[in-house]
Amino acid sequence: MFRNILLPILVILSLTQVVQAYHFQIGDRVVAYYHTSGIIVEINDYNRTAVVKYNGEHYTEVSLKGLVPEAPCVNGFNLGDRIVIVKTAYATANIVNCYADGSVDLQYDIGGVENRSTKIISKVLTHINGFKAGDRVITDMNMTGVIVEGYQDRTVLIRYDGWGLGVRPTNQVHKIKN
Repeated sequence: MFRNILLPILVILSLTQVVQAYHFQIGDRVVAYYHTSGIIVEINDYNRTAVVKYNGEHYTEVSLKGLVPEAPCVNGFNLGDRIVIVKTAYATANIVNCYADGSVDLQYDIGGVENRSTKIISKVLTHINGFKAGDRVITDMNMTGVIVEGYQDRTVLIRYDGWGLGVRPTNQVHKIKN
């Protein structure tokens, strides 16, 4: 009698070990079953699908069963990450390929693809050191503007009032209180 009850329970337990249930949220980086990396922008619980944004422009509805969480491809960076080159004129790009030697292929916003070391790139952030994109700030040089984006090296890109863009360390920037 116990054998008849225990056997179905063991089968059910073993099946639950095989099936992985991922709990996705909007903004999660995922890889589709056809090995394309993207970001979830919408989840439809009714038919268990997600709308995934690929390469910053292409949207596709995909079954949640066909998605897995994306793992970092190299040195903490992922395919599709928005980055900035910090050793040059702060050119922005997206990572389109990763290599075991610690380098990545970058698709620049202004066009073109180039291979670069991850040592000279930084992820573009919307929040850093208490600042966020859109904050009105003043620098130690009394220049006012709005934060456009932040970088992992603790700097922010500022659109200055009246004359363009500039990058400043966060310790030289202060929020303007309304």
